[in-house]
Amino acid sequence: MNPVLGFVIGLFATIVLVPPLTRVAGLLHLQDRPSSRKIHREPIPCVGGFGLFAGVLVPILLWLPLDTTMQSYVVAVCLIFIFGVWDDIRDLNYKWKLLVQVIPVAIVVHGGVVMDHLPFFGLDPAPPWISYLVTGLFLLGLINAVNLFDGLDGLAGGCMLLTLGAIAFLAYEVGGFGVTLIALSTMGAILGFLYFNTYPARVFMGDAGSQLLGFTVAVLAIQLTEEAHTALNPALPLLLLGLPILDTLWVFTLRIRQGRSPFVGDRQHLHYQALNFGFSHTAAVSLIYLIQAVMVVSALLVIYQSDLVVVGTFLLECGVLTGLVYWARSVGWRKRPAGSSVVMRFVEHRNTWLRKFLQSPPVLAYYIEASLSIFLLLGAIFTGSLDRANAVLALGVAGLMLFATLFLAPWTYLFIRIGVYVASLLALIAFLPLSQESAVIGWTIDIFLLIL
Repeated sequence: MNPVLGFVIGLFATIVLVPPLTRVAGLLHLQDRPSSRKIHREPIPCVGGFGLFAGVLVPILLWLPLDTTMQSYVVAVCLIFIFGVWDDIRDLNYKWKLLVQVIPVAIVVHGGVVMDHLPFFGLDPAPPWISYLVTGLFLLGLINAVNLFDGLDGLAGGCMLLTLGAIAFLAYEVGGFGVTLIALSTMGAILGFLYFNTYPARVFMGDAGSQLLGFTVAVLAIQLTEEAHTALNPALPLLLLGLPILDTLWVFTLRIRQGRSPFVGDRQHLHYQALNFGFSHTAAVSLIYLIQAVMVVSALLVIYQSDLVVVGTFLLECGVLTGLVYWARSVGWRKRPAGSSVVMRFVEHRNTWLRKFLQSPPVLAYYIEASLSIFLLLGAIFTGSLDRANAVLALGVAGLMLFATLFLAPWTYLFIRIGVYVASLLALIAFLPLSQESAVIGWTIDIFLLIL
């Protein structure tokens, strides 16, 4: 089974679930209301976590064997999601949050998600009590780090997308099917969510989504180094998840130095610092993406290096970043207005041209209709029969589209869209054997999909 199907399921689940949930968010009391430390000025539905939950869970239940570790993860994810929804509705005190988070963390640790090999402990496993303690603190820390990091539209989702891409790549290299599938499924769910969450956001992921995302990425990072790819340095999660970790340590340190509780929210996060320096919302998020990308790439460059090199790289990057922020704050540095930048003027000219081009729908529509029709036709004619399960799926969707066209006129367009999605997926599955046999066919399909 191709793990890319998990990505498709995750993407589809989020895109399908979020719009109807957005309409009933007010009735469910799932809205993020404005406050002094928030950017939005109107209530925003925080139902994105439902799409992320479905996108992560469905591929697991469909394709992964539910051994002890996977059972514990599924149960823990369900609890994380339920507690997160409760938090979104009731806005729980941080003490209650930590208390209920301990339960799913204990479940996965008991199920076998443990950091047996720790930095500077050599090749032998660390003592069990140290492994359990470090694993529990790591999981709890990441759940809350990603939750705190979710401060700007598209920020947490986009950064975790980069991290999960690296995890999926490294796990796929060594045949770690389970880690690859969950990582790709989560990536698909995030990408579908970002459609609604990119600035200006129409939907938030809420605590249910951010805690689920932090928990999942932390579990996958542990499984990557302990089960799927044991040759990797055990300190690698520090770099893969470096920015949320640094951001949490940054705000906790500042709050404690100011004599305040580290758990009381404020606007001292790194992304708020970017806004204070004069970056626009979009530019601030892009800057954070760039920093996260640097950390992820550096992780890929030092995957087999010593503990000292990996931890040293993490500390060096954290030191450079915090040093730059302190320097900018001390000298009162502000970003120049966009109008004074030659680069920004070029970007504006480019965007104006793109808007004019994209306002010519016939050109785009004709290309999509014609090329997609040809693609599906070739998939049906030249690639032989599909296996029984996919053939039944194709016939079922075709029958559903015909029934909708004849008897469900108001909903015809929706069912046709679903049919095109499914038909495209089946055509890809049908083309896959040919693309593996012929590099020319493989590259042709890749280029076609990239243009599409």
